[in-house]
Amino acid sequence: MGAGASAAPTLPQNMNEGDLLCMLQEEEDCVLFKYLEPEEASECEAVVSSFSSSPQLYTKVSLSEQELADVPPGVTSLASVIALNLSSNAFTLSSLVPLLMASNCLMQLNLSSNPELFLSSLPSPFSLGCASTLLHLDVSFIEISEGIYPTFSTFLEQLKALLQLDVESCSLSKLPALPSELTILNLKDNELESLPQSSAFPPSLTSLDLRENPCVDTTPHYKKTILDSVPTLTTLDGFSTAVVSADSNPVDLKEAVENGLKLKDDTGHLIAENEFNAAMTNKVDNTVVG
Repeated sequence: MGAGASAAPTLPQNMNEGDLLCMLQEEEDCVLFKYLEPEEASECEAVVSSFSSSPQLYTKVSLSEQELADVPPGVTSLASVIALNLSSNAFTLSSLVPLLMASNCLMQLNLSSNPELFLSSLPSPFSLGCASTLLHLDVSFIEISEGIYPTFSTFLEQLKALLQLDVESCSLSKLPALPSELTILNLKDNELESLPQSSAFPPSLTSLDLRENPCVDTTPHYKKTILDSVPTLTTLDGFSTAVVSADSNPVDLKEAVENGLKLKDDTGHLIAENEFNAAMTNKVDNTVVG
């Protein structure tokens, strides 16, 4: 390892990846850099100077809502930063490339609401410093149209360790190739006309949000269809896909089965659809399982 290089971060003892994602989303430990009016600049410079001289003191940094198009001088070393919020600015990928190529400890990166982010081209070769460490990427509220789709895909395909991806309100009409380890995918409010094939989803996916996509309204038995296609899901559109008991109220059972929820008997074992039909003949009509 070269001089000055940082070792890849490891999970804290007794903390799994899900716990880490929750911890990164807490804001109380975050250092918020506010870029002030000229008459208040001395305070800003003092904070930036402290960050530049002792970057190891900071693990969470926010530059959100600062109307920035370029990374300010002094904020160039991210030796120990694991959570970085750059949302609601005017960054492009080209303006962030030096920062992202040098950031080899980042686990959470929020780039949402940077409307021109993917309009710039990427250098070739391009290599993210955090390619093997980033767990959560948020690029919501950025239009990813057909013309800039390749740039977004090139950026995304490097993130081999990614667990959570937020692409809400991005005008996506098709899915990019998703990282194989992804467990949480927020696709709310996009333009997916039809449900993606099951092969488009990573085998580890447990949470999916497809609300406010055209395919939700045009797919018969939408919830059951998607749960049959992606059986690993435990959360769909913000609601649990929990297993329900076969001795539940018949009306509740009918709704549960139509929504694709799995059923179990009184011993806790899952009931196959045909077995459930047979068992419920005298309890509720045969349209329970559609």
